[in-house]
Amino acid sequence: MASNSTLTAAQLEVPIFGPDTGALAVVNGARRLELNHAGSYALGGTTPTLPELSFLVASLSTPQNDIPIPVRIMIRPRGPGGPDTQDFLYTPSEIATMRESIIAFKASGLLNPSRGDGFVFGLLRRRGARLEIDVETNRELVETARPYKAVFHRAFDDVLSVDPALGLGESGRGAMECLVECGLDGVLTSGGRGGVMVEGNGERLGDVVRELRGRVEVVVGGGVRSKSVRELRGVVQGEGVWFHSSCLVAVGGEMEFDEGEVRALVENLS
Repeated sequence: MASNSTLTAAQLEVPIFGPDTGALAVVNGARRLELNHAGSYALGGTTPTLPELSFLVASLSTPQNDIPIPVRIMIRPRGPGGPDTQDFLYTPSEIATMRESIIAFKASGLLNPSRGDGFVFGLLRRRGARLEIDVETNRELVETARPYKAVFHRAFDDVLSVDPALGLGESGRGAMECLVECGLDGVLTSGGRGGVMVEGNGERLGDVVRELRGRVEVVVGGGVRSKSVRELRGVVQGEGVWFHSSCLVAVGGEMEFDEGEVRALVENLS
């Protein structure tokens, strides 16, 4: 593990669930935002509305904010649908809705490819008992998204090995090559199911960063908190790695945005 003195500085991406907290995240040091529909945190984030994007863009366009902040739009028609509906396995109708959403956001005039704006999605398919990346459909959505960035969602974690003793395993390495084949610009991952602090996931994250360096940007997310991010950085050390945290805390049964957590994360990533 790298010492604190040799850690490469990293940047913070904050997923927001509704546009209201976007400007607060940026004021406190976030350098990229992922926009999800308001109230969709419990579902893992779903596709926002055009008015939500419009509100966010307007809130970021102030004289006080002179730093271009890329906005990544979640394209996810639903969360986990219950025991009979596997997350990230979509029907043809749902895929058509995802494509239409991308086209509508592109046509809105609210996004800017030169700023680094883009879309986040992830589609899997079942091969026997195993899940794998749906290369053909993801590639189609990547092409629909151009010239905007395209990032693969944490569906990636469902195709990584869940056995720490196996490391990435053959399926994990194959999944990474699928990301490249799809033409994706980035991937959001915890190194496996359950979050970054699950045993074995940190080591797998390090392997993912090394394997994808210079090919696909790695965004580390899923349980990233200020109290543990320095240790995590030592495992996933690498140029161009981003860290992803909602910075939400439970207050009276509700999830509230914690500006102090944003500042602490930014400090520990610098």
